Amino acid sequence: MNVVTLTGRLAQDPIINKVGETSVCKFTICVDNKRKVNNEWINKPDFIDCENWDTGAVTLSTYAKKGTKLGVTGALRMDRWTDETGKNFSKMKVRVSNFELLSPKPQTQSQGQPQENNPAVEEDIPF
Repeated sequence: MNVVTLTGRLAQDPIINKVGETSVCKFTICVDNKRKVNNEWINKPDFIDCENWDTGAVTLSTYAKKGTKLGVTGALRMDRWTDETGKNFSKMKVRVSNFELLSPKPQTQSQGQPQENNPAVEEDIPF
């Protein structure tokens, strides 16, 4: 079974590209990883590379920005390649199959904030 579930914040804005007719969104999620060192708990974050394909890629790149809290589910994938000198490299990443935006939506002026010239807002509040 190859299932990964992570919750964290985007380390930078997602990057979207096209591969043929398909969209791919690449991003890095910062996940808290608490460790005990010398009887003291420290937080050492891990930065996990992820990618999301198709319509989810467009949605993620549209609504998520650096710092957005995000929950993802997917599978681990291993990329392997050889550079021009013949040296082999490999890198793990998460191929996202499902995600959920966990940050609250940013408020705009029309969403719950009183406007300055609104007669319904009283100047003197008795408490």
